[in-house]
Amino acid sequence: MREHEEWYKRAQADLALAQIAYHNQFYAHACFLCQQATEKICKAFLLWKSGSYPRTHGLVDLLRLCAGYESSVLALNTDCQILDQYYTATRYPGSGAPDPSDIDAQDAFNRASTIMHQIANLLP
Repeated sequence: MREHEEWYKRAQADLALAQIAYHNQFYAHACFLCQQATEKICKAFLLWKSGSYPRTHGLVDLLRLCAGYESSVLALNTDCQILDQYYTATRYPGSGAPDPSDIDAQDAFNRASTIMHQIANLLP
């Protein structure tokens, strides 16, 4: 299996786990996993196109790099901005950010699913 395929599988697993976390009312975890799924699908795309990816968790930055190969992904920028907020805020208590609600988690899942679908369609 090629490396980008491994990243794609991990992205799929994170999104599936996000749905499980959501159904068990672990909304912060669901949001974090949506961010992680998005990060991994972007890195899968970058690996396929360039053979490497940067060591960053910033979705907007990753998307911008993906857009260098496929400009249509720029339409996902707002989704990435929203999901970006869940990287640190959902992982550590006392971050100052409010805990995500069920609505936040459902929105994060929908956004991550959209990104996953659109970028996966660009992969071989």
